[in-house]
Amino acid sequence: MQKTYLFIGIMILWSVSISQPIIEKNHLPVPGYSAYISTPDTLLQVDPTPTDTNYHWDFSDFTVISQRKDSFIALSAVPFAIRFQVPGEVNVVQTQNTPDSVGGVELGEAFTFFEANDTAYLGYGIGGTVSALPLALINFPPDVIYSLPLTYDQRDTSYSEAELAVPGLLYVKREQLRITHVDGWGTLSTPYGMFSVLRVNSSTTGSDTLSFDTLGVRVNNPLQTEYKWIGVEERIPLLQVNTVTVDSVGEFVNSIAYADSMRNFDTTSTGIEKTNLTKPLSIYPNPAQNQTTIELPDFGGYSIEIYDLNGKLVQKTAFRGGKIDLNLFAFKKGVYPVKVVGERQVYTGKLVIR
Repeated sequence: MQKTYLFIGIMILWSVSISQPIIEKNHLPVPGYSAYISTPDTLLQVDPTPTDTNYHWDFSDFTVISQRKDSFIALSAVPFAIRFQVPGEVNVVQTQNTPDSVGGVELGEAFTFFEANDTAYLGYGIGGTVSALPLALINFPPDVIYSLPLTYDQRDTSYSEAELAVPGLLYVKREQLRITHVDGWGTLSTPYGMFSVLRVNSSTTGSDTLSFDTLGVRVNNPLQTEYKWIGVEERIPLLQVNTVTVDSVGEFVNSIAYADSMRNFDTTSTGIEKTNLTKPLSIYPNPAQNQTTIELPDFGGYSIEIYDLNGKLVQKTAFRGGKIDLNLFAFKKGVYPVKVVGERQVYTGKLVIR
């Protein structure tokens, strides 16, 4: 009997290790779906590039420091002032968590718009309120995030373009080229479990054009790469690692997020409440040269820790308030992970110095 159980166990592990998922429309987000997304405690020493067929990616040693809940709604649930600017093809909308303000600009509700159909998962852009003004930056043509069904070794190229004009105030244009390759398959381990996955490598390049009155500027965006591990257990990537490639610095990990169960955070030693762990860290300008500003969504006491890519603490500064200007003359060019510890919150981000 024991040999029978052992044989069955081996066959189950073998079948998981060789299965190649096929991602179809019914595996994508729908209105009413929500998921907990966890962020681990490190961006350092995480290399997302290795891949192969029947490969095992092991990220089971991640330690969670923050968590958010992503929710998806129908287009009809979006306020009309924003909704009427959005194409009717949109059939799923992701709600976005935003700070109350950034750089003194008041932010309200925010949304990202998608269409899931039998042949593609399309990104239609973003919308929300800025200083009580309803705005939407809509992609036309839309961004092809995946062609469906999604299978191993699939390759796609997609161009998208979005324009927003507010007469007498501003003009925004975003152009993007996305190149996607399903470059591996196998099993993925995270603290959430082990899953059969496809690995998707999706890189974007492009530019942003901003015009105020007669003054305009075009900024070429750096190469950004999304490494996604996608299975059928969740309607979002089970793991996503985003990187940015900067001249003279190279590729560095910008963010890590994975699907997870709801976590209870230990607050006994830090006094940090789990409900306040998800607020974003705002750093601007970024990339920066001589000075940058770190802004927090709440007034309070904070300790700012800046590290190099070897994990060495370079600078630690304490202050009280809602934001602080940092002098960067003593820093070399490069990428610096930033951690801000508040009275009841922890924030993390990356500072690029050119």
